[in-house]
Amino acid sequence: MVYLDNAAAAQKPNAVLVRMMQVYSCEYANVHRGLHHLSNAATEAYEGARAKVAVCERALQRRDHLHQECTEAINLVAQTFGRERITPGDEIVLSILDIVPWRLLRDDLVQ
Repeated sequence: MVYLDNAAAAQKPNAVLVRMMQVYSCEYANVHRGLHHLSNAATEAYEGARAKVAVCERALQRRDHLHQECTEAINLVAQTFGRERITPGDEIVLSILDIVPWRLLRDDLVQ
């Protein structure tokens, strides 16, 4: 079982527990606080994890930006092409994901 919660408490996958046990039993040291080997290794691991998270965050931001651009493009087509060419009684076939702008156009045309 994997239980993902907000910032409170959560069950952890076995891979996370194994890595935590390794860190606490053999590698534990303060990050950015010391000049000895374990502190440097902990700092490297910490910064490495931050770099991986940053890559994921940038990918999510790009995905969200692309999603926004696609949504704007669909809305533009519905409000320009659709307004000029779609008339009451016409049928538009599309996926459930694309329904909102066309439904709004339909509602405007019916009124």
